[in-house]
Order: sequence, then structure tokens, then C-alpha cells
Amino acid sequence: MLFLIAITGACKRNIDGFVEDPSTNRAFVPANLRVRTVQDSAIVSWNLGTLASGKKYTYKVEFATDTLFQNVEYTQTTDTLAVKVVDPTLTVNKTYFARVRVEPFQSAAASRWVNSSSFRISGQQFLKIIRDFEITETSVKFHWQVNSATAGINKIALINGSNTTTVDVTAAEAQTGEKNVAGLLPDTRYTVQLIADKKSKGLASFSTLKTPVYTRTLSTGDNLETAIASAADGDVIGLNAGVYTISSFLSIAGKGITIRSVSNNPLNTKIRFRELSLVGDSAGVNLIGLDIDGNYGGTSNSAAFLHLKGAGANGNPAAFKSIRIENCWIHNYTRALMLGNYGASVSGTTPNAHVLKNLTITNSKIYDINPTGIDTYYVLSLERLQIINLNLSKSTFYNLGCGLINLSWTLTGTDLPIVTIDYCTFNNIGSQNKYLLVEAANKITFNLRNSILANSPLQGQTINSVAFKAGASSVLNFTNTNFFKLNSASGGPKLVLTGLAQSSIYEIDLGWSASTTDFSLVSLPVDSPLHRASTASNTVGDPRWAY
Repeated sequence: MLFLIAITGACKRNIDGFVEDPSTNRAFVPANLRVRTVQDSAIVSWNLGTLASGKKYTYKVEFATDTLFQNVEYTQTTDTLAVKVVDPTLTVNKTYFARVRVEPFQSAAASRWVNSSSFRISGQQFLKIIRDFEITETSVKFHWQVNSATAGINKIALINGSNTTTVDVTAAEAQTGEKNVAGLLPDTRYTVQLIADKKSKGLASFSTLKTPVYTRTLSTGDNLETAIASAADGDVIGLNAGVYTISSFLSIAGKGITIRSVSNNPLNTKIRFRELSLVGDSAGVNLIGLDIDGNYGGTSNSAAFLHLKGAGANGNPAAFKSIRIENCWIHNYTRALMLGNYGASVSGTTPNAHVLKNLTITNSKIYDINPTGIDTYYVLSLERLQIINLNLSKSTFYNLGCGLINLSWTLTGTDLPIVTIDYCTFNNIGSQNKYLLVEAANKITFNLRNSILANSPLQGQTINSVAFKAGASSVLNFTNTNFFKLNSASGGPKLVLTGLAQSSIYEIDLGWSASTTDFSLVSLPVDSPLHRASTASNTVGDPRWAY
């Protein structure tokens, strides 16, 4: 009896319900299971069990879409210590789990399973980055590389939630590498997949535009100032093509409105805009599809475009609505793009009197802001503003004085700034010995990725030898980005990026000078790493210049 008890105590029931003797079964259980994904493939590998050296085992590998392996999509047996599975055996952008065991060997039963963590394959990426100006409410234009690897492209799948629509690609479209797809739903998020037979050749996501509903539509003979003053909260003012002029110091007080070109095209709709102030609680603005020119009178430029102020007195408390600048060109201001420095003094009892939750600049061009560099204001001078989220994306910035962002006053709010710069192009920026990227007193989270920066400072100017300043314990990331000719003085020492967490950084000189305003990457060699340098294996910088 004692002998039987000893045997029973040495055994245990495993996860599959089998009773195993650990002294024998553990010896050949696969060890150190790992999965490595490379574009369109997953390589699952493992090590021999602890006492398995010299033995030739057969292994069974399963791939499932759930942790319980109730939905096994693929099974393979092998006598090696690794298997490689390639799209379309595994579906691109789908979550999988792998597990492996040793099959029955001689008199021994199969080992227990060893499971991996989740993984997915991203697939080959020959789909070029989708440009915002080629997206409308109901259509989008796709472009892809044309080479031997993309031969046979014949379909595009558009995925919206659980709905998938497949459209055919003609032989002519496949040869030119572009297709316009219509009939989409407005204000809808899609995932697009480029397909050759059953194999994925590219994957991306985009959102169609929201169909605008205008409260009022104006033509150049109408008074835009009056329309803005009389607008109610939430109104959308549409502007037909033409040139409009606002030569006064205009305010939007206690309301949020949208000003949008009907064409959504800054090429044909311009506002000569002297100055716009957002005043008091709930003041906010969306500007879409406009050319905003600070040369409001035709002979001189205004100082700063946007001002954030309290009601009654500039420093009075104000919780502003969001600010969104989309598909706009803003230029010809001698001081700054935006002044958020009217809040109460930091030495007062309410240093966070002015709060803005969201500031977004996307698909825009910002240029000729303090282009001589003689003024001392940053492009975004927000030092007395508690900004929560500041997002710059898919935009181009050039000929800018001082530095980019000023958050230099110590504020006491618990919501600390999150600054994200993504897919942007910068050229010819910096002066007055300021910090190139950001000057912050508080702890911030700063992420700059998928971008190109070149040529600092402005001619004859200097900037701080370090690219940034931020409070203790800040998170500062500088990734998937190309930079060149960033110096602290014209022809001087190279700018210091120490302190930024850097990864996937390139220093490829694209030949731009301080006077460059066309940042096209069309002439880049097809094998240039910048074509695949982004986090999505696509071209870095503002997408408008990608091809």
C-alpha cells in the first residue's frame, strides 16, 4: 500500500487530463517556445526538452484564434525545432495563438502542450500611404508600388466592422498602380487590403469625411465677420470659392463654430485674416479647407493668428472648447501661430486658469510664421495654457522662427500635456537661442515619429544646443524619423538629441536647403529606407510629399 501511495504521489494530472510522471514527461516537453513575425510570415521555434538531446522527435504545431484552441485554423507536424507559416495560410492582421507538443515517442505518450502568447502578421506592404486630400465623403484613391512582387494584384477588400466589400482591380489599374473607389459610407472607418489572388500585398486604415451640414453658406459678397458674430454654438459656416477679408480683431466668445470651404480646397478659398481670439468658456473653432493669410490688407502681415483669452479680462478663467485646423494653409504672421499666454500669473492662486483639452493640426501647411526669426515667441506659445492633448499630424511646417512649442510655465494641473507629432515635415526653423522642439517646465509625454526634420536654425540665427527642455520624469520619444542639417547655429555644431528615447532613426540628407518649399520624395530611389521607415512600413514625413 505504501508503495502504491508513493507512485500516486509522484504523478499529477496535466492540463489535458492525462496523468503524467514528471520525471519522464518533463524531459521531452518543448522548451522556450517563441514566435517571430516578419511581414507575411510567422516563425514558431522551440528548444529540446531538458533530457531530449540525441533523440529525434516529431512535433505537432497548432495555430488557433483563441487561447482554448477551439478554433484551430492550421496544423503542421515536423521533426525540426521550428516551422514557418506564410500568408495566406495565416490571415493578415488576425490574432493567433500557437502551441506545440511532442508526438508519442516509442512507449511514451504525447507530451503536454506548450502555448505561445498572441501574435499577428502584418503582411507585405506595397500599398502607399493614403493621402488625406484623396479622401472624400464617399470615395478614396489608392496607390501602390508596381514591381514583380505586386504582379497579379486583382482585388481590393474594404472592411468596415463585420462587413467586407471586395472591388476588382483591372489589368490597366494594376499596371498604373492606382485605383479610385467610390460608393463608400461617409464618416466611416475602413481597413483596406490589397490582394493578389489570395495573398495580401498591403494593409492600411482610413476614415471617410463627414458630410457637412451648413448652417449658412456665404459667397465673397457676403460679410463673413457678421456671419461669425451672429453664429450660434455648433454652427457650420460654409464658404464658396473666393477671397474673403477680415481686417478687424475678431472674437468668438462663449461658443464653438466651424468655418469650412465648400470645396474643402485651400487652393480656391482664402481668408485674409488679421486676428482671431477665442474668448471665455466654451469658445472654440474648427477651420477646414482654407487658405488663411495674415497679410490681411495686402501690404503688411499681422502678428499672431489665434489668441486664447478670458471673458471680461484676458486673464480670467476659461475652459475652452477644442481647436481643430484641418486641410488649411496658414501663413504670413510675424510673431506666432497661436498665443496661449494670457492666463493668470503662475504666482497667483489659479495658475491653470486657462484650459484647452484638444488642439489638433492635421493635413495642413503652416509656413512663414516669424520667418526672419527676430521675434521671441514660439510658433505655438502656450506657456500659460493647460493643454491636455496637442496633436500635429500629416502636416508641413517651414520658415518658422524661434521654436515649435512653448510650455515653459510651471502649472499645477493633474492632466499633464501629451504632445504627439506624427507624419510631419519640418524645414528651416529656429532662432533666438530657443529650443527647437519644445520648452516645457512640467512633466510631459512627447512623441515625435514618422517625420522628417531639416535645416535649423534660420540663416544667421542660433538655437539652444539641446533640442528640447522638459520637466523631470517626462516621457520623450523620437522614433521612425529622418533628420539632417539640424545645427545649433548656421554652419555650427550639430544639435544634441540626448535625452530623447531614439529608435529607427535615419540621417539621410535629402538635399533640401533653407529656401526649399517643395519637399517631394518622388526622386528618392525605390530602395530608399525612407520608403519603409514609418511604423506602418511606409514613407515618413507629410504624406502629401510621399509620391
